[in-house]
Amino acid sequence: MMVPPKYTQYVIVLICLFFSQLRAQYTDNPLKGKRWISIGAGINSADYYSWQGLASYSRRSESSLVQARVAYTQELLFASDDSCTSKINRLSEFAFLWGDGWGGKKWFVTGAVGFGFNVRMFCRRTTYEDQYITSVTMGVPLQIEFGVHIGKKSSIGLIGTGNWNFRESYAGVNLAYYYRLNKKKE
Repeated sequence: MMVPPKYTQYVIVLICLFFSQLRAQYTDNPLKGKRWISIGAGINSADYYSWQGLASYSRRSESSLVQARVAYTQELLFASDDSCTSKINRLSEFAFLWGDGWGGKKWFVTGAVGFGFNVRMFCRRTTYEDQYITSVTMGVPLQIEFGVHIGKKSSIGLIGTGNWNFRESYAGVNLAYYYRLNKKKE
């Protein structure tokens, strides 16, 4: 097979990358075996602007990261075109997520996506009165974390959250505190 001269450098780089991977040694993920809980508060885009509180449990096994998240979102500011301001819109969610992460001595980063249930409470204006409706829907939650260790078992960081669902999808960010649950000496 002839490689055109203008693509030769790309082929050489790909070959070098391939051979460097063949000689590489397997190393364990630094988060392997770690378990932690996180508690956060922040804002998101549900219902114009909303505040959010969340708690999550995370565990990194040998091959993947598993997370469970509970979150509560409540409308903070009404939009100028909001048709119903007599009640505040709310969203409660419970989710399971799967993903992966990586870390160093002073930091870690994770990303996960999953499946969740949402309880949406919202106000809808009708001709005669405002209706306050409660509905249950499924969603696809997303969680991305970046943390910095501030002690042997404590960390602080940011949690990017999202939830794609049929009632009120959102994206947001939370300031979080992490506490590591591992008992063994590290």
